[in-house]
Amino acid sequence: MYHNYNFVINNEINEKIKNHCRHYKISKNILINNIINLIMPVLDYYYYIYEDGNKFKYKKISATNKIRINININTYNKLKHIHNNMNTFSTAILIREMIKIFFKEIEKNEQLHLIKKIKRYKRRYTDKVLKSKKWKKESFITHMSEEIYCYLGFSSEYKLLEFNFST
Repeated sequence: MYHNYNFVINNEINEKIKNHCRHYKISKNILINNIINLIMPVLDYYYYIYEDGNKFKYKKISATNKIRINININTYNKLKHIHNNMNTFSTAILIREMIKIFFKEIEKNEQLHLIKKIKRYKRRYTDKVLKSKKWKKESFITHMSEEIYCYLGFSSEYKLLEFNFST
């Protein structure tokens, strides 16, 4: 199942996408989906380690080109989840940054080196299937109260697996 997603990009990135599509004879949709899937471990790294989203704050872009892609629904849900937790302006910022990271790395090195680098990211930071977060629940203090914590466990596809209250 796919989600139809629209966002805008500037001319510089659009030209890089067009040239890359011409060189490999693929569509923009396939290229951007491959970029998202390839760079996702880098986004996971920023999400798991920093969690504040400072790298993905809103920046002024002179966007003149509209892009329409069909994203896998699981990938789209993961992007929405990361966008929500990192408190970024939009998911389009995440996608634009992923595309910028891809082309920046391609210009520095060849594509095979980029894939090896991404695999190192994946091995280091995203091999955990279960990611737990711990939040303290606000409650009234009484002589019998203890701190109450809520544990949420997510799968690698960001489906809720576990939900526990503990003291």
